[in-house]
Amino acid sequence: LGIPGSFFCSQECFKGSWAQHKALHKMFKNALLQQAVSGSKKKGRVASKFDGFKFTGPLRPGKVSGQMSVPAHIARPDYAKSIDGSSAEEEAAQGHKIKVLSAEEIERARAAGKIG
Repeated sequence: LGIPGSFFCSQECFKGSWAQHKALHKMFKNALLQQAVSGSKKKGRVASKFDGFKFTGPLRPGKVSGQMSVPAHIARPDYAKSIDGSSAEEEAAQGHKIKVLSAEEIERARAAGKIG
């Protein structure tokens, strides 16, 4: 944050003054944020939580838009209507349904695997 006079003589000194040091950081950070917000209002743009942040490169955070809905005239795949997201169409194309083993069947398969 570039706070002038922010240094300590030792680690013990730093630990002993941490509460005051943290409060100073918070105060300076809030002041910088307020300054950035008032500056962005003058420029006619919406304030951002990143105003005043010193980026190290050209990459910047994007804007998240609201969720869009699919128009009704566009056909939905069968898995969109399924509660568990499974596709009967894909299972039919594979020619079989994946079997879900019970706890007893899993144990028997483990035993058979140990026998070889």
